[in-house]
Amino acid sequence: MANHAFVKLPKPMKNAGLLKMLKTINDKRFGGKLSIEKYSNGMTIEELPVWMASPKKVEIRHQLGGDVGWWIDIVVINDIALMTGGEISDEGVKEKKWKGVEGKYPSVWAWKASFIMTLGGAGKSLRRLFQEMLVREIQQQYPHLEELLMEGIEGWRSGELFEKGGKR
Repeated sequence: MANHAFVKLPKPMKNAGLLKMLKTINDKRFGGKLSIEKYSNGMTIEELPVWMASPKKVEIRHQLGGDVGWWIDIVVINDIALMTGGEISDEGVKEKKWKGVEGKYPSVWAWKASFIMTLGGAGKSLRRLFQEMLVREIQQQYPHLEELLMEGIEGWRSGELFEKGGKR
């Protein structure tokens, strides 16, 4: 069973507003390369289900998996909160709510470096292993996004992302 994230909105919004927002996020953060599909009860962005749970609550079902999927998930949730002034919560993070952060995780590489730093960091050989795994995931599962997803790898390779805790 996948858990869900929510963005509590300060003002009511309809599905059409959410769809427009997802298109803006796709263009701004992903170069318009993610697929967006509309259904009667919601929509998906690169197979990530997103819908209006109520007029003042967006719900996102975590399900993509893998580093790229988790990064897309986080970027979409964060940017919806930023665009609306909403507040994020998550079933997996009890009793905590937070606001979106401008420029959060500009690349999948920045997200992965930040994640590794929360675990205490990693030496060069372990970083190289994570790099190989992430490149393989990109090539196998997201070949249509490879050019976009390889942006930011230079900060990973140089170690800059680790020195700055995943921030550029």
